[in-house]
Amino acid sequence: MTPAKAPHIPVEDLFSLVTDALERSLNQPNILNYGEKYYAEQDRFHRSPKRGRFVSGGNRGGKTDSIVVESIWWATNTHRYLQRPEAWGSGPISQRFVVVDVAKGVEQIMLPKFQRWLSKSMLVDGRWDKSWDAKNLILTFSNGSTIDFVTHGMELSKLGGVPRHIIYFDEEPPRHIFNESMMRLIDYNGFWVISATPVKGMGWTYDLLWEPAQENPDGDVACFTLSMEDNPYVQADEEDRDFYMQGMDVQERAMREKGSFVARSGLVFPNFNTDTHVMDYDQFDMRSIRKWEWYSSADFGINNPTAWLWHAVSPRGDIVTFAEHYQSDMNVPQHASIVKEMEVGFGRLSGRDYDAPDIRVGDPAGKQRQMNTGTSVLTEYALLGIHIQVDGIPHDAMIGVEKMRQYFEVLAEGSGWGPYRPKWVILSNCVNLIKELKKLRWATYSSEKLAYDTNKREEIHKKDDHAFDSAKYFATLMPDLSPVPAPASDRVPVTLSYQDMMARLSNDDNVTFVDDEMSNEDATEWETTYSDEELYEGAYDG
Repeated sequence: MTPAKAPHIPVEDLFSLVTDALERSLNQPNILNYGEKYYAEQDRFHRSPKRGRFVSGGNRGGKTDSIVVESIWWATNTHRYLQRPEAWGSGPISQRFVVVDVAKGVEQIMLPKFQRWLSKSMLVDGRWDKSWDAKNLILTFSNGSTIDFVTHGMELSKLGGVPRHIIYFDEEPPRHIFNESMMRLIDYNGFWVISATPVKGMGWTYDLLWEPAQENPDGDVACFTLSMEDNPYVQADEEDRDFYMQGMDVQERAMREKGSFVARSGLVFPNFNTDTHVMDYDQFDMRSIRKWEWYSSADFGINNPTAWLWHAVSPRGDIVTFAEHYQSDMNVPQHASIVKEMEVGFGRLSGRDYDAPDIRVGDPAGKQRQMNTGTSVLTEYALLGIHIQVDGIPHDAMIGVEKMRQYFEVLAEGSGWGPYRPKWVILSNCVNLIKELKKLRWATYSSEKLAYDTNKREEIHKKDDHAFDSAKYFATLMPDLSPVPAPASDRVPVTLSYQDMMARLSNDDNVTFVDDEMSNEDATEWETTYSDEELYEGAYDG
């Protein structure tokens, strides 16, 4: 049987087929052309050698692509920038992805990303179906390296087992899941990466990971922010983003577009910042406030911190909070000893060893008797010579908040602290007060639907608010700084009876009557040079 001849294909068509295939390989996403468009923050993430890396990314910021490609580089020993740690040896790499769930987190998000970036040579026998174990959620590479997938809903026992070299968290994990996962990294001194859009606001990852890393850039955790507007692969311009985000408030848009950590319910002091409200303790002259009025304020706690603050108030009403004591798991005698020791160290008045503040204020709840001692916190302090005033402190927290907001308002004309300074400043050594004021937020609702359908709550989120509470008790003692509304007119009308008016005018040398005698009916026929201002002032004489 004569074999069929292959169809003749013109040279021009062959050239076209080759050109099309080459163009597809260059333009379609693959591990070789990843990063073809320079993305500075994404590049900085891949170059970081830190053992912990936190990527806060907006939607379409490229955060998931970043961690998928990072994991492929490590699995195939082809990392573009970093050397494999010696402690890992030369065998296969074992990695893990922690995602929200299987249906969406694994099947709809992760697997399509891996299929997008993996080349056939990286798969077992070049086939996806031989590399992916759908039952056990394990991806195996041709060199033996593996990536397994677990979810937030799994029991902790299922997260144990084989140690891992790297663990990736796609979206913010529950705290217990994160802690259990860290135990899997100890054997290899491994890495972890969190990649999340901070839709939950300032949660535990912000408090324990992001914020400490921002404050200590030389530590073991690095922070990265991937924003939609910076992603060179996103075609939408600012006008397009405005259109698609028109249903979002300022906080939600900042999270989803820029990957910013914000308080979902709003910050209590949104304008508070270290540039205008905080002064350097080392540069501050304590002698300048020795003759001012001094106050101390306290919020009491045992498991939670007790927070003592010290404030000085100038004759013109400027305030400086210059010291704090912030500590939990201490009894009253221990706190009292530290308070007195600190006040001796202030050296307020020359020639005297110790001078207590003029006024002390504190939490009214300190009047309640404690079950273990039968006495109140206020009594215990009083027996140690520290007398704290709580009468008159309002129960409504909003009163203190409004007072603090008034004092924190930055004044264009300046205050006693200089131009563009508020009336109330805080010295940099009061680290806990500053930290709380920066992130203190309003309470949130239990569900997203309630948050959208209901007015914002006017209650403060009861977490990390102890120094704030201490400052709030002090603020309620201060005068109201609300601006006095200007009168509608400089000419203020004064109402006098006819008899009172005649009595005043008859004794005024500037008044000349037209007739010597005038009846009530002719009362409108007089002439006077008496001014409205003089009548206004005279109305309040005596």
